[in-house]
Amino acid sequence: GAPRAARGRGGGAGEAGGEEAAGWQAVRAFRGKSRVRCVAVSHITGDLYMTDSGQEKVLVYSKHKKGLLLSFGGRGTGPGQFWNVWGIAVCPASGEVYVTDRGGSRVQVFAP
Repeated sequence: GAPRAARGRGGGAGEAGGEEAAGWQAVRAFRGKSRVRCVAVSHITGDLYMTDSGQEKVLVYSKHKKGLLLSFGGRGTGPGQFWNVWGIAVCPASGEVYVTDRGGSRVQVFAP
């Protein structure tokens, strides 16, 4: 199926129980500190990916350990940088991460 992606605001699909609910709790806790625009879950690892337009970064939370696993990006127009980072999706087959950059008018693809 298609990657599971949802807006960072509001309820809906993320209200289910288990691991997905834990991911949404991280989104809610983080929401007050930053500008979470979009989230996606890796079908391979179960990790939660969030775009943060306040820091112009992608934040990754592990399914297996508490807290931030890693982040990447930063403000700019070069490879791996974002100028108004927005949407995100994780390919269910390969684990590649697709990130839309509204200000840069592009989609960047990152290896898993």
